[in-house]
Amino acid sequence: MSLSYVNFPIYVGSANTSSITYPAEQTTFLPSTTVGVQYGTSTTPKRKLGELVAQGDQFKFSGPLSASISFQMLLHDELPPNETGYSFLSGQSGDFFPVQIGSGVFKKCYLQDYTVNIQPYTPVTVDVNFVSLDPPTGQQISGDPAPYQNAFGTDPPFDGNKFVYGHTCAVQNMTDVVGNVQSSITYRKNFTRTPTYTLGSVNATDMLLDSIETETTITSTGLENLIDFSGDETTNDLTIALDNIEGDSIRFFTGIVVGAGARVLNESYNVVGGDTLQTSATLREILL
Repeated sequence: MSLSYVNFPIYVGSANTSSITYPAEQTTFLPSTTVGVQYGTSTTPKRKLGELVAQGDQFKFSGPLSASISFQMLLHDELPPNETGYSFLSGQSGDFFPVQIGSGVFKKCYLQDYTVNIQPYTPVTVDVNFVSLDPPTGQQISGDPAPYQNAFGTDPPFDGNKFVYGHTCAVQNMTDVVGNVQSSITYRKNFTRTPTYTLGSVNATDMLLDSIETETTITSTGLENLIDFSGDETTNDLTIALDNIEGDSIRFFTGIVVGAGARVLNESYNVVGGDTLQTSATLREILL
């Protein structure tokens, strides 16, 4: 039996919980365009001097099962009732979340990174990566037989005017770094974590947060200052308000702030015949 994309909605539950049950499906679904899951084992061949590898015992296992989840989502204001599915973007950095894909629930999911892509006249997209310490095993892939479980019927109440687009976002202080015309912005926030293991458990029990860093790349038509060997330090916050055409924003993700003290560490520019100058500047910021 083949499964359709309509049977694989994505839900991200509340912080530090292990399940998403009705009526939570009404509040935690996300408008997503792609999703991928990857399982992996840590193995080495069992080779011994003087013996051939046994047909039924070829590998030894040196680590837990790894399960990574990646999906791309859109930002939509006023998803019923409180846009709870987006809460992982503003939660405590050490939190874990349940992630449900179809009817499969991945427990103890830690956010690895997310990347916000902003371009004019296209919806703002967010690429998200989680790692799950307790993924479903020993079962078949199954879709959600009753997606969304919302009070509005079988389909979520998406409204084109509620989505956040690049041309409806508002930027501030970008000209401290680049020209006054910005054609695209990419913002990535990365969380580096170390799994912790306890005696008697195959899987890691939790993950310790080691560092948080951001990287922002701005494409424009000019550069404010060509950097030297140490880059260039920003003196003002660079802000992006993630608003829709009605001027509203996501409750849990109203905007992006690259704080004063971030450094411009990479710059480039090029021009081709018949076109205007194109520039790029990349800023990095260490939050932890």
